[in-house]
Amino acid sequence: MKIKHLFESTDACPRTRASKCQCESLSQITEDQQEITAVSVLEHSDTVKGTILFKQSGDGPTFIAGKITGLTPGEHGFHIHQFGDMSQGCESMGPHYNPEGVDHGDLDQGHVGDLGNITADRRGTATVKIVAERVDLTGEQSVVGRGIVVHADPDDLGQGGDAESLKTGNAGDRLACGVITLKETVQEEAAGVGIVTKQNATADVPVGGEYQNVRKLFPKKRKKKSRTTQSQQELEEGVGSTLAKLGLVGAVAAGGAGAYNAAQDYKDAKDADTAKVAQAPAQDKKDLSKIELPTKQDTQAKTEYKPLTSNKNEIILAKHARDAGIKGIELASFMSQMAHESENFSDMIEDISHERAAKKYGSGKIAKILGNKSENDAVRFKGRGYIQLTGRWNYEWMEKELGIDLTSSWSAAQRAADPDIAADIAVAYWKKRVQSKVSDFTDVRAVTKKINPGLHGLDSRQDRFEKVAGAMGLSGDGEA
Repeated sequence: MKIKHLFESTDACPRTRASKCQCESLSQITEDQQEITAVSVLEHSDTVKGTILFKQSGDGPTFIAGKITGLTPGEHGFHIHQFGDMSQGCESMGPHYNPEGVDHGDLDQGHVGDLGNITADRRGTATVKIVAERVDLTGEQSVVGRGIVVHADPDDLGQGGDAESLKTGNAGDRLACGVITLKETVQEEAAGVGIVTKQNATADVPVGGEYQNVRKLFPKKRKKKSRTTQSQQELEEGVGSTLAKLGLVGAVAAGGAGAYNAAQDYKDAKDADTAKVAQAPAQDKKDLSKIELPTKQDTQAKTEYKPLTSNKNEIILAKHARDAGIKGIELASFMSQMAHESENFSDMIEDISHERAAKKYGSGKIAKILGNKSENDAVRFKGRGYIQLTGRWNYEWMEKELGIDLTSSWSAAQRAADPDIAADIAVAYWKKRVQSKVSDFTDVRAVTKKINPGLHGLDSRQDRFEKVAGAMGLSGDGEA
């Protein structure tokens, strides 16, 4: 059965003012079509380039993803505008898309077109990952044919205290913009305009004047280096069993600090079950008792840390650790553990789809333990940073601990993946969970047990510790 026909096809769209009307294509979308995809290529800028992908399944949220380059570092307002009219550049796209006639706000409340802020790193690149509950690709409020705009300044999310804040969020000039186009239309025109599609993603193609590997925009689900030989289903069942045994729901009722402890216990329980189901054959296992390592705690050594990777995140974390007084053999222990947790400092965002995060962390006992109040929380507060901070209560705990807003909006939560903020989180976690409870940082097993009671990945952690300690020139007695 076809969804209600919106408009007849015309040369100029009466709904969006886009130069090519897509209403007829929208009218042909059937109710049983599983996934609708649209794309927008940013234009009208000599420096700011990017391609944004939109996906929606049924009545679910619209997932918005992509990469934008050429920005100044920091936050930039990001909005869907009413019109897809680029006859006068980005200015002719009109105001934010606001079919409900309300004041400007954030992703959760405000204009339908309010997508909050995107954050550009020091190189001026912003990775876009947004779950937009109120944005639709079909129906009477479809954003297909409308415009997407990235702005020069941060969006104050309607909290600026002036009239302009309630209209635009004081997000400033329009740096670049593009029309949101159904994928089917894009595919037909791809050869002529160089727009990325799944079909032409077999090679590098021009996107907004640049060549990019377009496989990154339509990625196959990346398989992380497996830390278990069992299926995820078995792991989930194991987690449920362990949670029941630990009786963590009661711990949640403690609130405040209890919330942190309960959430951490959940992480510990999950890791313990991972270790239980992932036991591999005994061959090639190391006899840790025979490994020659430093044997004494070194609290005075000022040995300089020697990076083991070319990832700048490693340098940032080491600096924050030293500034916090972590040094010598403790620094070697800290960095080796963080290297394991973050896959050599490269995984700053949990490798999980929005749909799976909503299902996994959005309801039931796990949601309660993590303090998530909805599926929206589950996606917003998924794992981020070197230590993979997860769940509303953990974010609130770190927000209080560090004095940094991590919970007021989607963009605030995304700060936990910023390398500098993530480093502060990792250091605070270490001091809370490890530093005060371990007397010998050369004892990799003891340190790991405070981070992962199941001792999952102990061999890997041991290898990393040996390499870090060796590179720092620490001898068998813990002295440089």
